Amino acid sequence: MKRVWRIHKYDSLEEVGTWNVPGHYTQVEVERILQALVCRDLTEGEIIDAMRRRSDPFKVAFLDRIGKGPVPHYGASNYWYTATFGPA
Repeated sequence: MKRVWRIHKYDSLEEVGTWNVPGHYTQVEVERILQALVCRDLTEGEIIDAMRRRSDPFKVAFLDRIGKGPVPHYGASNYWYTATFGPA
């Protein structure tokens, strides 16, 4: 059975977009895609602050994974992204 990653975009609690990514992508690769999508909703300054080292007092968590669960979540403001793995 063919499996895919399904990326979901939410505006608050409303799903506003869905895309499929091939199932052979690793979770790390999918998480990088989610981080790149979050960047589309950030200003240049917010991206720079999100890329700072964890020890930097000016670091913001926009590109950090939300929660510790098996499903990756990333987001800033009202827009956030998640990915699920399942049948095509």
